[in-house]
Formats: sequence, C-alpha cells, structure tokens
Amino acid sequence: MGHYVLPVSPPSDKNRAIAIRWRDLLRGAGDVAVHAYYNEDETLRVDIFSAVDSPQPGVTTFATLGLSDYRNELADGTNVPTELIAVAASGSDLPARTLATMSFDHATPGIALRPGVVVQGAISRNDPDAPLPHALLTSPFLWDDLQRVEVGDALVFPLLAVPVTNTEWRFAEIHGSEALESLFEDDQIDIFDWGRPPIRS
Repeated sequence: MGHYVLPVSPPSDKNRAIAIRWRDLLRGAGDVAVHAYYNEDETLRVDIFSAVDSPQPGVTTFATLGLSDYRNELADGTNVPTELIAVAASGSDLPARTLATMSFDHATPGIALRPGVVVQGAISRNDPDAPLPHALLTSPFLWDDLQRVEVGDALVFPLLAVPVTNTEWRFAEIHGSEALESLFEDDQIDIFDWGRPPIRS
C-alpha cells in the first residue's frame, strides 16, 4: 500500500481572523489550541479552536474555524454565515468531535444551521453510549458579545450546541425549542455536564 499526503490548503485570511477573534473573545485562564478533524473518508476537514478554563475554571470552550466558508441558506434564501461553539467540563474532546460531525453534516448534504435546530445523533455518532445523543443549536447566551462577530468586512453568527436527551428532543419537536429552553432554565441544568440527567418535564 502506497503512502499519500492529504492535501490541506492553508487557512484563509478570514479564518485566521476568526481564530484571532476566538482567542480574544473565548480565551480563559488556560491554554488555547487548534486541532484538525477529518470525516471518515478524509475528504473534509474542519479546524476546532479550544480554550481551557473558559468561560470558567474547569470548563473548556470549543469553536469551529472555517465553517462559515460554507453557505448556510435559510428558508427565505438568506445566507447566514455561522460557526459552532460547545462548552463542557474539561478532559474530553467529545465536544470537539461533535462540532466536527455537525460541520460535516452542514457541508454534505448541507443542513441549515439556525437557532432551534436539533442535530440528531451529533453526539452519539461519536460516543454510542452518550446519555445525551443530540445537540440543540441556540444563541451563545454564555457570552454577551457573541451574538454576532465582525471578521474584517464580514459578519459571522455563532451558535451554541447544547446536548439533549431523546425525551428532550421529542419535547422540542412537539412544543418547540423555546419551550425546551424554558424548561432548561426552570430546571437549572448544568450545560457543562454532557452526562447530566434528563430534565423533569
């Protein structure tokens, strides 16, 4: 079997600018890093930024780099460039792998990424035993200045991925994502805990 070199294009000026914005906006007290993730046949790559002890000690924030290169077309035809963010107790790269999975879903076949969308199996495809198998996309409410991010002449609209159970996903399907988020507030869930118990609905 012969050797091969996977062709990887250098980051664009825009994606370098996003990396700098993530460093400025998301950096906590710990280290920051960028790692590359590939799909199964290594035809797609996404870079994931990580910041340890952000937004608080013991928690790591992850964010995609370059997802906004792909068109994110909503129902009315509007393109809303987005990047994805996840937060979890430090010590696992499952959030990073989850963001990569959703990025590949977006690139092919091109699911739209918007608040209220539940990406089915985004977590369980990386960990079949995950008690929270799906990811709900919502506004990045943990930060006041992340509703939209200016990158040069462009705007990027980040979305936060929150893990949800099967019952929570079904609740959102019936009652809507806003109703689910209200239950999260009432139950005061720990969104950093990717193994938390289901809400009391």
